[in-house]
Amino acid sequence: MTREERTQHAFDISSKYVSRISPENTEIMQEIKQLPIQDIITIYSNARYAFKNNLYVGINLEAYENREYDAVVFVKAIDFLKEIIIDNLKDAKCLWTITDKITRSPFLNDNDGVWLFTEKDYADECVDYFMQRYRTTFEVAEIPHENIYKFMGTTAYMKGALFFHVDEGAYANIELKNSDVVTPPDFSNVPMINRPVMNPTYYRALAKFQQERFYRADYDGKKDKLRKLEDDMIKTFCEARFLIPVKGMDQLKKNPESTDSGNGEAVLKKGTTITIPSLTKGEGETFTKATPVFTDWEEFNKVYSQDEWGGWIWKASDLAGAPDDFVVINAASLGFEMSKKMIEQSFDIYEKEFKS
Repeated sequence: MTREERTQHAFDISSKYVSRISPENTEIMQEIKQLPIQDIITIYSNARYAFKNNLYVGINLEAYENREYDAVVFVKAIDFLKEIIIDNLKDAKCLWTITDKITRSPFLNDNDGVWLFTEKDYADECVDYFMQRYRTTFEVAEIPHENIYKFMGTTAYMKGALFFHVDEGAYANIELKNSDVVTPPDFSNVPMINRPVMNPTYYRALAKFQQERFYRADYDGKKDKLRKLEDDMIKTFCEARFLIPVKGMDQLKKNPESTDSGNGEAVLKKGTTITIPSLTKGEGETFTKATPVFTDWEEFNKVYSQDEWGGWIWKASDLAGAPDDFVVINAASLGFEMSKKMIEQSFDIYEKEFKS
């Protein structure tokens, strides 16, 4: 459809359904549930607009606060539409997102959100829009049905997306909190040593820094923005924990003297032999070796098989003692290299500016 046809279609859909929504009218709500997701978002968006702007008699904020029946029912219907949208997103045959070639991950926008699109045309139009603004590293990526729920969970709680922005640039869009879409994992009753390694705030900070650092366009305030993103990256890095691929960790389990039972941290004793891999690049004077480190198991599994390699948990400060002169963080996606000097400088800044 052309943009004019979309606008007319949205008007027709809204005229047909907005005034009739009600959680008590199960027939209408069931009919709406069968519509394309963009249509449901359109109804949701225009219902909110009608409520906010008092388009229907007795349905506005004042009436709602006074618990007047029609207003209360209308707001419940709006909330119900939101639930329908979330359920239909999870049940979709496929969705689309925008990835960034720089991070090889879903693009994180200024609102710490990731874009989801219900039709590929909407995703293509988003890429075209930003291509004209020199975001030349964007790509459309399909999310097949069987991967949708996993994508939502890992994007929210491993990569740090706080929101899902659905159908940005279409006739209507909706912003969904990550916790509305996927229930946050609860590790409150799990001992620290048994909790899976995840660093969503650090991943988000590093990805956003890399995205903006390699953005070709120049604009007023870019230098200040990069400085802010770099500060966020440093602060979250120093508070992070990482997975180091290792062979021989089974020796630690067999040797009771190799574990400090007081805090659960492994302490290498004489005779313990372990292997940590190195990643190499360049030749001659440009040759470097880096110790691979990972923010979570999903990133770890992109490079190393858990059938062959274990994961040794290190604090960020431990990385200064890595076997190589460099570490590379998430080699299969972010690929961010840090020298030991950079690690030390990060902690100097952290101690002076961020540590409370």
